Amino acid sequence: MAPMSERGLETTVWSWAPPLAFAAAFLLLWTTHTNEAWFYRLNGWSAVTGPQVWAGITIFGDALVLLALALPILWYRPQWAWGLLLAAIITTVVTHTMKPWLDLPRPAAVLGADAITIIGPELRAKAMPSGHAAAALTLAGALVPVMKGRGARVFVLVFAVLVALSRVVVGAHWPMDVMAGALIGWMSGMISLRLMGDRAWMTNRVATGILALAFAGCAVALFLTRTGYPGTYGIQVAVGIVCLGFASLIVRQIRKPMTDA
Repeated sequence: MAPMSERGLETTVWSWAPPLAFAAAFLLLWTTHTNEAWFYRLNGWSAVTGPQVWAGITIFGDALVLLALALPILWYRPQWAWGLLLAAIITTVVTHTMKPWLDLPRPAAVLGADAITIIGPELRAKAMPSGHAAAALTLAGALVPVMKGRGARVFVLVFAVLVALSRVVVGAHWPMDVMAGALIGWMSGMISLRLMGDRAWMTNRVATGILALAFAGCAVALFLTRTGYPGTYGIQVAVGIVCLGFASLIVRQIRKPMTDA
């Protein structure tokens, strides 16, 4: 058997180190019974930074925001966008099946809303797994293993983890909820991208146009909806504008072969 190349080893590490870390953190919180203690530690972070920082971070776990952000990915690498779409579907099905089945209470229901810091909506039921954490790590799980630049990998992973942790800071989830969601999201993203592979139809003009239209709809929806987190509408609008700009670039790419014909 030929030895694994340095590039292959690095990809393997980037693929499996994060989900193993999420699983280890989940088990550690569970076996040491420190879920509540770590909730209080993380929930207090907003006292240092102010609530606005975490409200702005946490909306990047919103499904509409992440699907709109798929437009730059579609423009750069259509194959990745198709893998991300499959991963988003899998993550959504898994998380929305588990939430009502487990039906675990959130921190506000257990500790009392007055005893914790809550930024945004007060949520009380269907705690595990965290949907925002799952969504953010779906994006990271799909992209980080296939990205080439180490700096880009670190940025995407760190930001996704911050989005996941923000769910504890805003008082919406327990740390174990976040670790479970992160593990589900990462595995969905990583596996889906590998399953989809690199197929010729993914760069077809019609297929690209349909996917761009769907993602552009999510970008437009950002102008029309509110996440419930204070002071974040401007971020939504900025994301929507930037992503619609990429949608226009995709349209130009699609039309160019037609005009050159």
